[in-house]
Amino acid sequence: PSVDDQSNFGTGYGYQYGATEGTIELFMNGKWWIFATEEARQKIQFPSIEDELSKFYLTIGSEGVKSIKLSMPNSSGGFENADGSLLKKGERIWLENLDGYTDLRGLTITALGENGEIIWTASIPDEEENKGFTHLVNDDWEITNIE
Repeated sequence: PSVDDQSNFGTGYGYQYGATEGTIELFMNGKWWIFATEEARQKIQFPSIEDELSKFYLTIGSEGVKSIKLSMPNSSGGFENADGSLLKKGERIWLENLDGYTDLRGLTITALGENGEIIWTASIPDEEENKGFTHLVNDDWEITNIE
């Protein structure tokens, strides 16, 4: 196909070019399917530093967490529910302050309770090999770039 909504799959399906060059997305049976060249598949699975994924998520691993604090070598940030409610174990939050793999290097995440007590903390070394990361698990806590 050379334009959106052209296909070799027949009629009645939605089609579009994918977000990554070399991919086509097909909507079939209530799901989006991605068809990719081998080069595009490699680019999606193993992004280069220029194409790094920039969304990271944290799965809360304990009850009683009021806020998450992020400390990076050149910035800081955090997360707290707007209504002040506690985060739930298993809840997944977007760490919007992290902007790619470079922010992971030297990152310290601290989970604080209602009275400011430290419930959990973890640090990622400030080392070059933290590229290509997909997830880090520590106790019941997980940091991942997988949506």
